[in-house]
Amino acid sequence: MTPFFTKYFGNPSSSHIYSQVCKENVDIARQHIGNLINVEPSNIIFTSCGSESDNRAIDIAIHHFNKRHHHHHHNGRTSPSPTKADAHSTDTVIPLPHIISSTIEHPAILLYLKTLERSRHIKLTLIKVDSEGFVNTNSLSNALSHDTALVTIMHSNNEVGTIQPIKIIGKIIHSYNLREKTNILFHSDAAQSLGKVRVDARSLGVDLLTIVGHKYGAPKGIAALYVSENIHACPLLVGGGQEYGLRAGTENVPYIVGLGEASRLALLESGDLLLHMLSLKLRLIAGIIHAFEETKYPTDLLRFNGPVRSNDPVAIQQDLIILKLILDASHSPKSTKDSDSDEGTQASSSSNSNARYGPHSLTHPLTHSLTHALTHSASNLISCLIPSTYHSRTSDHSI
Repeated sequence: MTPFFTKYFGNPSSSHIYSQVCKENVDIARQHIGNLINVEPSNIIFTSCGSESDNRAIDIAIHHFNKRHHHHHHNGRTSPSPTKADAHSTDTVIPLPHIISSTIEHPAILLYLKTLERSRHIKLTLIKVDSEGFVNTNSLSNALSHDTALVTIMHSNNEVGTIQPIKIIGKIIHSYNLREKTNILFHSDAAQSLGKVRVDARSLGVDLLTIVGHKYGAPKGIAALYVSENIHACPLLVGGGQEYGLRAGTENVPYIVGLGEASRLALLESGDLLLHMLSLKLRLIAGIIHAFEETKYPTDLLRFNGPVRSNDPVAIQQDLIILKLILDASHSPKSTKDSDSDEGTQASSSSNSNARYGPHSLTHPLTHSLTHALTHSASNLISCLIPSTYHSRTSDHSI
């Protein structure tokens, strides 16, 4: 980041020579973020923070919904359940957008949705969670309607650590859209997950995804929003046309470069980081249990946050064994032979910044042969690193 505070000070949206290096490195950062969540870089929009990304995701979904219903009206079709008249027209009746979320979302989602509900801009349904923090997918499925514009469910909870069955929810929404000819969008706030577990936007089936830099090594004050190319997106800010016309304003180049480098490292070091975190978790939980046993307190008085299995020392030990097998496979000489690479190098990056897959990453294609072993034996943390698997305590959440 440092060179972009001093040496490379140009405006990346300008045409003069000072802008070129800045523009190139903004593009490289966008590519690294795209690699991290497995999407095209052109679908990444930079924002100032997670709250902005969350708020704007909701705004985009409402705009997308209204635009589709206006289009249907002008083509001689009406909504199956009109609930609100357009104040500027005597013959246009469009439904009030319905949004579904959970009771444990970040305030950037919950408070904004409740504000929109109070001002009668949306209808809101909040889905409760169970004792382990999981969203009830049956309740969510039953809440879907022809007027539903958006489902927004966080990827993982910042207080209890529960990783939601996002892929299952994505399939429920996709099936409903196909069956009912609707176009419900799906947003997930992945602020607490990125840099810790694998988040593959394509595999999860989300249309919008919130990315927050300071949660995985970038500075505070930089974030991003993934916006699917299938969405009729409205501008988040109007002005100079930056960010493909969706968010005007001069780009914060040093912070964008920092977010890009943090994303590159998160993808490169994902396996070793998870191994380290699980080892520390096992040590902490085992130590607490031992201390209870030493002082004669019954261990059944202990209650850890989140799903029961994810805090079971025996289960964590099993997860560590499987994770080490996967890392051994990714460390093999063949695993880096044909790895993809990005074009260009950030001025602040090390010489190996071009590698899309690293020897310590769980995203390399050659590790996929081991992922089936994780389906029922690994914890949420490990399974979410591999898009094709998802551990859960019940078959209702398994994939």
